[in-house]
Formats: sequence, structure tokens, C-alpha cells
Amino acid sequence: MPTGGVTVENLSEWFGNGALAVGIGSGLTGFDGGGDYEMIARVVEQFTSPAHASDSMAELFKSIVLSVVVRNGDAHLKNFGLLYTTPHQSDVRLSPLFDVVNTTCYIPKDVLAINLAKTKSWPCRKELVEFGKRICHVDRADDVIDSIADAAETYVPLIETGEIWPMIKKEIEVDARVLLPAR
Repeated sequence: MPTGGVTVENLSEWFGNGALAVGIGSGLTGFDGGGDYEMIARVVEQFTSPAHASDSMAELFKSIVLSVVVRNGDAHLKNFGLLYTTPHQSDVRLSPLFDVVNTTCYIPKDVLAINLAKTKSWPCRKELVEFGKRICHVDRADDVIDSIADAAETYVPLIETGEIWPMIKKEIEVDARVLLPAR
């Protein structure tokens, strides 16, 4: 898999020459260890096939909302990817969500891994709605937030979880209350 010299600008050249996968690394953000959720959205929007663009942007927004609700401070650039059959097909789409973990039960003052709305602080409902509508083009961003926060707040594990689940549940409940409208 080529990694050196790969940039967003020359991706199509790499794929056109037969590469099945490439590693962009710091070429994606312009610097090491940076980036933000807006940049991820731009890449998803730019490289997904037209038939999958709207769904991919909606799924990206859901992924970000879920990471906020469960306090996943580990949702960094490498946790977002694109899938395709071959570089020559028009089926590029956002990959399914993976590597979701609550980090604040282990690191109580943890924050987002990368910026959302120019900050790593956990966003409020208004900031998430704005991001969903303006960046991800999700018309009913409020409904997405409500659905995910409700599901997280009422989730009950089907297996024995040990001592960690009550700690995680407490973190989720606190955030769900912040994101859900007053009841």
C-alpha cells in the first residue's frame, strides 16, 4: 500500500494506476496529528460516489453524534474511512462506524480527539445541530440527536458487564440529558 507522496490532490492518479488502497496520513490534514470533523466531512463529500453521498454524510453525522453521546474521546481521523469495490466502480461510500468506546470513565476530563466547531470541548445540542445542517446537510439534525441520545440513555446490555458498565452508563446519561431537549 503506497503511503509516501500520497495527497488528496493525487488520489485519483494513484487509483488510476492500479492502487487498491493508499495511506494519506498527514497529507490529509496538511500537518501531523490534526484535522477536524469538518475536514472529514469535506473528504467524505468529495470522494463518495454521487449515489452514496447523501447517505454517507448522514451516516457521518450519526457517527459523530454517537461519539459525543457516549463520550468517545478516541474518534480520531483513522476511525473514519471509505469503502469501495474497486477504484473504477462508482460505489465509494463511508465505511461503517468502528472503534467506539467511552473514554471519560477512564479519563474523566477527556475531550474530543479532533476539533468540532473549532474546539475539542464536547459540543452542546445547538453546535451539533448546526454541524449536522450546515456541514453534513442533514435536514432533521434534531431528530437524529434525539434518536441516538434516547437509544443510548435507555440501552441495557444483554450480557454481564462487570463493574465498568455503571460508570459508562452514568457518563452517557449525563450527556444524553445535555443533548436532549427539556422534558
